[in-house]
Amino acid sequence: MTVPGKGYRFVADVTADAQESEDSWDHRLQNPETVDTSRTFVEISDFAEQKTSTPEPSLKSQFAVAATCIGAILIAAIAGYQPLGDRIKALLSNGVSAVPPQMSVTRITDGRLYGAPSISPDGKLIAYIENDFGGSGSLFVRQTNTNRELRIFGPGRHNFGCTDFSRDGSLIYFVMNDQRRPDSALYSIPVFGGTPKMLVDKVKWCFALSPDEKQLAFYGDDPEKGKKSIVIATTDGTREPELLARNYDEMWLGFFLSWSRDGKTLVFSSDPEPDDFDAKYTLYSIDVSSGSITPLTDERFAEIGSIRWTPDGSNLIFVAKRRRGENRIWLLEPAGGDLRAIPSDVLFYGNYGLGITDDGGTLVAAVWERKEELARFDLNGDPTKAVRIWGGASNGRTGLTALPDGRIAYITRAGEHWDIWIVNEEGTDARPLTADPFVQRDVGSSPDGRYLVFASDMAGESHIFRMSADDGSSVTQLTFGSSIDSLPSVSPDGKNILFTMSDGRTDAVARVSIDGVDTVRLTDYSCGAPVFSPDGKSIACVLPSNSHARRAAIAILPADGGKPLKTFPVLPFSHGYDRLRWTADGSGILYLNWHNDVYNLWLQPVSGEAPRRLTDFTFNVWNFELAHDAKTIFLSQGQTFTDIVVIKDFR
Repeated sequence: MTVPGKGYRFVADVTADAQESEDSWDHRLQNPETVDTSRTFVEISDFAEQKTSTPEPSLKSQFAVAATCIGAILIAAIAGYQPLGDRIKALLSNGVSAVPPQMSVTRITDGRLYGAPSISPDGKLIAYIENDFGGSGSLFVRQTNTNRELRIFGPGRHNFGCTDFSRDGSLIYFVMNDQRRPDSALYSIPVFGGTPKMLVDKVKWCFALSPDEKQLAFYGDDPEKGKKSIVIATTDGTREPELLARNYDEMWLGFFLSWSRDGKTLVFSSDPEPDDFDAKYTLYSIDVSSGSITPLTDERFAEIGSIRWTPDGSNLIFVAKRRRGENRIWLLEPAGGDLRAIPSDVLFYGNYGLGITDDGGTLVAAVWERKEELARFDLNGDPTKAVRIWGGASNGRTGLTALPDGRIAYITRAGEHWDIWIVNEEGTDARPLTADPFVQRDVGSSPDGRYLVFASDMAGESHIFRMSADDGSSVTQLTFGSSIDSLPSVSPDGKNILFTMSDGRTDAVARVSIDGVDTVRLTDYSCGAPVFSPDGKSIACVLPSNSHARRAAIAILPADGGKPLKTFPVLPFSHGYDRLRWTADGSGILYLNWHNDVYNLWLQPVSGEAPRRLTDFTFNVWNFELAHDAKTIFLSQGQTFTDIVVIKDFR
């Protein structure tokens, strides 16, 4: 279960291959696939020789920086660096300083979702991973002076978390789990490949190594007790008593840590007021000997990602996003409280992975770019083609609905703001219905086209609102309280709205009237993205999976709630909720599924027959809505690209 604003979405589509035997797993660990001859640029022996004979690179050498959430499909690497300096602007909004004139940002990958990068202390090597959504992950290392890449482990039926180098640059530490072993563990592997060695089990995705590499810190999580903790273990697997433990409702601990250069303290992120259900992360240090906690800044962020100390121990570098912004890389001087962001343009940074060289002059990170366009698909037409309606970099992915007159309402991003726009089916007369500093999401419409319903944080937490579909007037708040409300869907008779209600532990199905009265919780278990059947007698929603070995499921339950009547385990493993829609006659449910490296539209018959794919696009379908003629589907389509980048001379 994901607490909105306090968790991360991860998808791993488990196929029959996930039933490989334990013998196969053990064989893979003993016989790693160190070279992919179809795409690698150098043999292992040549690669090792190049590292030992290469002179120490100067500050102007080609290093690499990358930080990203766990990503997807890694394809052939490009042979040279592609500068991004011309994309950096002189000034950004609120608290972001001007770009230093000497700063450079350089791309070292080809935009196909790489992740979790780290850089060796001497700047000669970069490690990174790929996790496609099918769970076939690999670990790579790249030489910075030649841009030559080596696959040192994988591909296989496993997923990777964060990476880091040993102080002497001879080993790469990484987190990995197999889909039959959902408890991930920390491993080490020689930088030129070999047999991975498991060091500590039950390590969640990211970790922090002590300066002497004899200990590591990571987060422990006990959902049954509602408790999260900071755990320290030796690299031989011995666990020490918990350094810090807090209940979910007392202090919501984050996901990333960093060990100070002197080994005396750990920096961690936390939301100190989780009961308000409004993500307000900040940074703390904790003394490893005494357990005493010290706040490092008064600044509050919606998310905080990877954290690193500068080599001289004077500054913290971390990935974070403000409430209505995108991920940036921030520099904090704890002693003086000075905080500033490293500027960037339309790019934003991934939470997983961040590295800095020992000379302090080079960072590695990952940048994300998205393309999200509106399109129209004919259910009786060519399954490989859709007609583009409206272009752009961020249209419809977080909200899309169709009105009876053919207009489309959708969420789009302008700068740091997320607003509701409306456009004709032909792509004409696009105009905003909201223009404010709040975040709008999950737009839906009433059957008569009179109202739009949507989620917004204009009242503090995310709640459900209603407004006129004609001009955006008469905005009315419909849900209240401390829960986080999202994904509204109007009933066929227009009288009620289903939505997902999160209380911090369970994301339940709830209902409220179109006038904002009689809010009722309909399930005592997690099920999200609810939608009424065309006759109003049933509800379809998404049952999340809690295991890497099981799929999430479409559930059908009575309109008044209760236990599921039917379940269809056809969705990818997911901590988030994807949109569902019934067919017009109620015989099937439309959903998105990851197959052959792309999200496409699928149909699950309610009768229980096997699901079938409706679209066969080479691009992703991010969101969709069935038009009122039941023959057309409106889509938000496109791709997400992540690149590992090197940032030099940033201070």
